[in-house]
Amino acid sequence: MAVGLLALAIGLVLGAGPLLGPPVRRESGGSPGPLAGAGQSLIVDSGAAAYDQQWTAALVGMLVDGRLTGVPVSVVVLPGTPSSLVASARRTLLRAGARLTVTVTVQSAWSDPTRTSVLADLASRLLPSGSRTPSAGTPQRAATVLASALVGATSPGAAHEGASAAILGGLGALGFITADPVVAGTARLSMASAVVLLAPARAPSGGTPSVTAPSVTATWWEPLADALASSSRALLVAAPLSTAPLSAGGSPGLVTDLQTASGRTPAGGASAGGASAGPRNISTLAGADGQQGQVSLVLALVEALAGHPGQYGLGSGATSGVLPPLPAGSPGG
Repeated sequence: MAVGLLALAIGLVLGAGPLLGPPVRRESGGSPGPLAGAGQSLIVDSGAAAYDQQWTAALVGMLVDGRLTGVPVSVVVLPGTPSSLVASARRTLLRAGARLTVTVTVQSAWSDPTRTSVLADLASRLLPSGSRTPSAGTPQRAATVLASALVGATSPGAAHEGASAAILGGLGALGFITADPVVAGTARLSMASAVVLLAPARAPSGGTPSVTAPSVTATWWEPLADALASSSRALLVAAPLSTAPLSAGGSPGLVTDLQTASGRTPAGGASAGGASAGPRNISTLAGADGQQGQVSLVLALVEALAGHPGQYGLGSGATSGVLPPLPAGSPGG
């Protein structure tokens, strides 16, 4: 019932015109009447459009406002993610009351084979003392380092925050990431308890000759997701909805890969943090763009924080449904 209500409520004002009949139209003379013949201009009633927009905003507010009040959240952005998705996700998280600690954009240099040795050396030097690293290689070690800089669900504090700023500053100085706000030197960085990892819908085709798109996703981005998941209370990996067929170029992106592999143990049989093998504690959302997607992003993160990871969106891998359940107190919840 909740799913049907949300789909109906948002759909009615976001383009589901057939449910209500055609939009109200007026002839150029100003009086309502049947559609006239050729050459007569038709104007969609601007008052009705304004009403629809305000109604939609009010409904989104009822579903989103205050759902994440006070929760510290970091946002991590993978190469190729639309900037519009990043902006809307940040805006919606803030509207939900989340406290955004930092937005880290991973640069293409992270998975560039010509920079692997540099990243490996940097990761070895930046890894906080006492951290365990897997033996699988540079992708896992680098992922562990970045996760340790962002997430402090278990051991936050001034010392950890100072080390985190140094890690992000070092990675940024060599072009592996950018951070917003810029983090450098001895500045302190507030730790997050949850992470939203934004990814493109499809892994791009091309790239460096020796690395294909599927291997970039599996080799670099899945270990990063595993590291963030094992270090945080909740990880949501979200991507826009793709309507382009795979034949048009590229390969399935991170969300598709994670949904296909949901419940399996991370590559190598252990988490990126060195813990014993176990199922992935990762929520995914295929279709985070648009107002429907942004509502789902917040609700999916709320569910993940409550200990209920799910695989949402459209596609065969979205085994938890198109959207997360509505919290108690929501319309139809």
